[in-house]
Amino acid sequence: MFDLLMSYFEMNNIIDINEKYTGEYDNNPYIYTSNSLETGYQRLSSDLLMIYVQNMINEQINILVTEEESTCVRMNYSVFENIGKHRHNYVEMIYVIEGELDFIIEDKYHRYGKGNFCIINQNVAHKEIVSGEYEALYFSLSSNYIKSLTGKKSKNKENDLLVDFIYRNLVYTTDIDFLELFPVKEDANEILHKLSKGLMVELLEKNDGYKDFVHGYIKRIIGRLQDYSLYNCSNIHYASSQSSDLFERTLAYLQNHRYKVDRNELAEALHYNGNYISEVFLTHTGVTLAKYVRNLCLQEATKLLLNTNMSISQIVSQLHYENRTTFYKLFKDKYGMTPMDYRMNQDGGLRQDLLCDS
Repeated sequence: MFDLLMSYFEMNNIIDINEKYTGEYDNNPYIYTSNSLETGYQRLSSDLLMIYVQNMINEQINILVTEEESTCVRMNYSVFENIGKHRHNYVEMIYVIEGELDFIIEDKYHRYGKGNFCIINQNVAHKEIVSGEYEALYFSLSSNYIKSLTGKKSKNKENDLLVDFIYRNLVYTTDIDFLELFPVKEDANEILHKLSKGLMVELLEKNDGYKDFVHGYIKRIIGRLQDYSLYNCSNIHYASSQSSDLFERTLAYLQNHRYKVDRNELAEALHYNGNYISEVFLTHTGVTLAKYVRNLCLQEATKLLLNTNMSISQIVSQLHYENRTTFYKLFKDKYGMTPMDYRMNQDGGLRQDLLCDS
């Protein structure tokens, strides 16, 4: 497949990273990566991204293809080693075309050989380990793209693991699990290899109607993976051990940033999906994240009103409220008076606990 794919690229389509790693690859237009914490967080810039990887002795070549554009990236061995453990906001399917590919998945070692598939959901922390030569194809699919692929569930019980996994990931869940699929006969790999090659050619050539063909190829690949005569499928679950730690980090972040923090900011800062953070917070407090943040902001507003000479407009701006009218309404609903009346009244007894009902 390598020679076929490389024939589509000219020199101006190739990014070379042969010197000491400088972070240039982090600026690629396909995946946004946050690496400020031990576990990184990746977000797709489109609903579909295909990555073909060929790892050689001292060099790795990545061909990144979306429905809109494509790029070939050459990087030396040490660059790929610097891509650490990460989660992402999409479902990732990894297909090993040749050789063996090693992973650390939730701190446990896994090795996948020729023809093997691994399908990882959004919560699973994982890291590729470069230990030999291999070819692999990564299918990165957003929840919106997965939704467009779904049809009726198969009646075959043998297929339930894969089908249920796909359906569960139409919406964000707190599950930490992934699928391992191993071919039960030799021609299974030939079938998937042929379909994958056809898919990549459609994405690269972009002839009229190619998106329909791409859609069809991916549906057909998923259909073949559901065929129990071709693949054995197992579902591996991990306990949500990081839930308490995530709650503590969320709470600390909110207390250190006493303004209107939204889920997108928390997701970027903590490297977890925003919906998952909200669910963990609700589980630990019985209060929604939005209500807690609102009460925290209002409490901060009372402190600024009583202890500073800031104007109301300055306070509203500092708390990151874009609409002053909305802030006034929230404040009056909670304290029974406007911010100015509160300042004039100088009555600290009106303050309420953050977790109380408003």
